[in-house]
Amino acid sequence: MAQDRTITGTVTALDDKLPIPGVSVKVKGTTIGASTDANGKYSLSVPANATTLVISSLGFGTKEITIGSSTVINAVLSSDSQQLGEVVVTGALGIKRQAKEIGYSTTNVSAKDLTQTNVTNLANGLTAKAAGLQVSTVNNGIDPQVRITLRGARSINGNNNALIVLDGVPIPNGTLNSINPNDIEDVTILKGSSASALYGSEASNGALIITSKRGTTANKPIIKYGNSFQINKVSYFPDIQTKFGPYGGETVADGFRDPDTGFPLFTGYENQLYGPAYNGATYQLGAPIANGEKNMITYSPNEKSPIEAFFKTGFTEQNDLSYQSGDVDNNFYFSAQNIYTKGVIPDDLSKRTSLRVSGTKTSGIFKLDYSVGYTNGNTSTYGINYSTNATTQILYANLFQMPAFINIADLAEGDNSKFYNPNDYYSAYNVNPFWQIKNSRRENKSDTFLGNISLNVKPTKWFDATYRLSQNFGINTLKYTRKEVQFSAYAAGDPLGVSNIPSRYGASRKSPGFVQDYTQYGDGTTTYNPLNNQGSSRLQQDIFVKFNHTFFDDFKTDLLLGNTIWQTKVRIQNDQSANLLIPDFYNIGLISGAPTANQSEFFVRQIGFYASLNIGYKDIAFLQATARNDDDSRLSASKRSFFYPSLSGSFVFTNAFEALKGNKIISYGKLRAAISKVGQVSVPPYSINNVFSSTPGFPYGGLGGLSLGTTNNNPLLEPEFVNEKEIGIELGLLNNRINLNATYYKQNSKNQTLGVQTSASTGFNTATINAGEIENDGYEFELNGTVLPAGPNSVGLKLGGNFGIYDSEVKSLLPGSTQFQISSGTTTSVYAVVGQPFPSLLGTDYARDLQGRVIVDAGGTTAGYPQLGSGLTNFGRTTPKYVMGLNLSASYKFMTLSAVAEYKSGFVILNSVASTLDFGGISATSASADRQRFIYPNSVIQTSPGVYVPNTTVPVVDGNYGFWQSSNYGAAATPFVTSAAFWKIREIALNFNLTQFINKTKAIKGLNFALTGRNLFMFRPKDNPYTDPEYNLDTSNATGVTNANQTPPLRIFGANLQVTF
Repeated sequence: MAQDRTITGTVTALDDKLPIPGVSVKVKGTTIGASTDANGKYSLSVPANATTLVISSLGFGTKEITIGSSTVINAVLSSDSQQLGEVVVTGALGIKRQAKEIGYSTTNVSAKDLTQTNVTNLANGLTAKAAGLQVSTVNNGIDPQVRITLRGARSINGNNNALIVLDGVPIPNGTLNSINPNDIEDVTILKGSSASALYGSEASNGALIITSKRGTTANKPIIKYGNSFQINKVSYFPDIQTKFGPYGGETVADGFRDPDTGFPLFTGYENQLYGPAYNGATYQLGAPIANGEKNMITYSPNEKSPIEAFFKTGFTEQNDLSYQSGDVDNNFYFSAQNIYTKGVIPDDLSKRTSLRVSGTKTSGIFKLDYSVGYTNGNTSTYGINYSTNATTQILYANLFQMPAFINIADLAEGDNSKFYNPNDYYSAYNVNPFWQIKNSRRENKSDTFLGNISLNVKPTKWFDATYRLSQNFGINTLKYTRKEVQFSAYAAGDPLGVSNIPSRYGASRKSPGFVQDYTQYGDGTTTYNPLNNQGSSRLQQDIFVKFNHTFFDDFKTDLLLGNTIWQTKVRIQNDQSANLLIPDFYNIGLISGAPTANQSEFFVRQIGFYASLNIGYKDIAFLQATARNDDDSRLSASKRSFFYPSLSGSFVFTNAFEALKGNKIISYGKLRAAISKVGQVSVPPYSINNVFSSTPGFPYGGLGGLSLGTTNNNPLLEPEFVNEKEIGIELGLLNNRINLNATYYKQNSKNQTLGVQTSASTGFNTATINAGEIENDGYEFELNGTVLPAGPNSVGLKLGGNFGIYDSEVKSLLPGSTQFQISSGTTTSVYAVVGQPFPSLLGTDYARDLQGRVIVDAGGTTAGYPQLGSGLTNFGRTTPKYVMGLNLSASYKFMTLSAVAEYKSGFVILNSVASTLDFGGISATSASADRQRFIYPNSVIQTSPGVYVPNTTVPVVDGNYGFWQSSNYGAAATPFVTSAAFWKIREIALNFNLTQFINKTKAIKGLNFALTGRNLFMFRPKDNPYTDPEYNLDTSNATGVTNANQTPPLRIFGANLQVTF
């Protein structure tokens, strides 16, 4: 009797020669089949009489292969344009639908595109890969913050961040960095509120739907190991001058200006660089040390500036291990990752270890799905120094005040250095940066847990029910310590009589040590944003049932009914003291006096009921209607319940008209439209009633004290509402070698939550009301094409791009008001202005004539200096109007080159770091006239009231310190506002699929090696010589401002090796 036999093989894509997971391999005419695993491999037991295998996958053409006598059958599939609408899209609640059914804009980013350059933060892997999505790294360092928005900003003071959803469950934004990117199967981007309405008020800004990996269905285990090593280097610094040395405005009487010429003389204790040009002479730097010894230097610049020499080459090493097993019904997945990062700033370190287990178990009508992830993180970064000036406490600002003749290696010994210890540091007004990085440390430890479990029961073909429970929380502990400095009597005596730092600590001659113990139970970070629940833990329960039925053979319907209950909680304990009982012993229990102690706790709960009805007619037309009602604890009982609906539909016209069926020019075509209304609660917890807080100075003995807040809270506050309309078209051309997705949307965000000034006689300074409206509209385009399909010549080329045009306008604000200062960030320069895009940058400009020329003083001690204008000037919008992403994939045989570029323009940035550079006298701008007198460009002088003539005869009185530090030049925002436009080469990866060279090795099933790079190049307008325009002070809505807290940007490059067993 004939026996069954086993056939194995690998299925790969014709275009890029890469394996295709999830391919269906069936024996023709039977139900016998299997699916390929993550490496495109399958194993199938076939009957002896089997003659043909049918191999199929969504997006690829079906292939039939004669079995014959072979036991190994490999297949190569080509892309199939006719199946473009069959691609599965993961939508709200993790429910999967075919692309043709979707009536709103979505974009899918695959695991391959997400991790091709070994990102350690999932968000960075999404950059420039979808129209409408903006991922901005707002600062630098070993644990940089990231801001994620979709289609701009809708709320003035509320939340504008996209909702993050993992496996169907929203997670706190702060936990995104704890997710191992290599655990992700794909990310679906739901760009508008129409797409994400079922998720409730949190999703009014769109959502990122992250689907994590599960086990294989191939009945064979798969083990993968990967190692990535990447080098981190500063890509560029601000333009600086290396021609002039220290001087800071001293006078002839001080002995530091030439009495005849008035030119500055070398001033060895200064922290500003407005002195004479370097001349090779020998000078005394700083004061003599206590024994009279002097630090003599050669007055010449080093080949490498001390700023550049201070930053080192950092690296990131990443080790990954994963295990997959399972079959069609049950599977298991395990992964482990370790990331070790050494920063470009000495002694900055980061360690992150992640573990994750997930699986699926099916038994009859029941299906159990679970996922548990744990991440432990440890970071060590520098704090502030003991300077009494807020600016020079910042490390980067400190470096900006260092002359070019300083050898940075001489400072590295810190406390043990002869001339650069706290008592003998050359600068009277600054601190050795190595003291700061060695003796002021912030040690963070975080433990983050992400878990969910769901049970699905499907007793019939037309009904199923799901119960899902998720718990996401983390604990972050911070130990911040700063070493005590006991100054010598000599140093505190101020030997040069210039009010040096040691002399400012009085009779004690001591900069006290400091200890802070901070613990936050929330999402594993030390941030808390009550408007988007960032920083909070999250417990959520979902129950939903789904009914489906086909009527009259042509109408396919499904109805979903559900309930969600979620609650967030954060608890913060902060204790600190600058009165250590024992020097260098950092224990809050061993201090003198009472510590500064704070404790806070915030709790939010929301209950939502929702429904979704989907109707499909044949494969031609589809309609989806949703409705949701939320009850939110942040609002008063009479206002906390709010309802919002959405309606979307699609029409696949290539399926509707016979003339278009099988058309090779227009092979796929879909029109879509959506309309929605979604509410958003922009009220922090406990903000509808007036509250009391501890009074400074209390408790006084046994007496406590409470003070009423200065804001008159409003119990009648309501949610903000976003009304959105969207239309779009999707086309597959030339057998889907070209795919186009175009969208137009319009959003009106009403009922803004704003603070209004009130009379002091009311007992309050402000009150909170609902007022104001912002309108957003935009166009989004995504175009992808296969220029050269990978064929017999093994050459393939794919090009793609996305482009967005984004406009906004503040339609109204508070009654009688035309501008509103955004209060959610640390800057005071960003506003909402009626009739203007949101947000806008406002600041002081110079006085100008009717032609826009700068008015300067005609004579006197300020001759040639610009005059200040009155009021505030609108310098422009601070979010980009134009955003473009470009991607390329070129393959030849076993090699694939991938690249991603991004362009942003149409907005401005206030480079406050430029003001810091000018203060230090190190900016190239401050030396642009060689510190000589000059006529201010495009200036005018007033010859009679209202009459201005071009200035050709009045130079500035002093082209050195006087102009750059003592005039109105730096009092205006004008010289520091530049275009924020840029081009960035975001990613480059050269991958070598070496599997074909190790086919004879049974133990190793796959081998890949890649060279990778991120942010390798950036191109900016010449008017921005300062820093990365993508940076911002924080992740708030007040975008468009940087300062010296943002260290210089990095260029990252390295290699990756992945082995599959």
